[in-house]
Amino acid sequence: MVATQYLTTYEDSINTMGFDEAQTRLKDFKRFINQDFNHKYTYWSVFKLRNKSNEGQSFVMMLGKNSIAEVYEVDNNGNIIIKNLVI
Repeated sequence: MVATQYLTTYEDSINTMGFDEAQTRLKDFKRFINQDFNHKYTYWSVFKLRNKSNEGQSFVMMLGKNSIAEVYEVDNNGNIIIKNLVI
């Protein structure tokens, strides 16, 4: 089950958008609802996490086979942390 109010996506059909441009297009991201993905395109996603407990939490994000993901995390000071994942 996906809490769709916390997950939005944007389809980059020409595969040229970078992180800075993605941040300027956040209003164009659409709520994720059973979306089909074209393997030739790049998809940007934004999901919001909040942990009100005193304990660490885990989550699982499933990507397709042969997927490459870059995860951009913006910390409380505005610093960007980039993590590269190959699946």
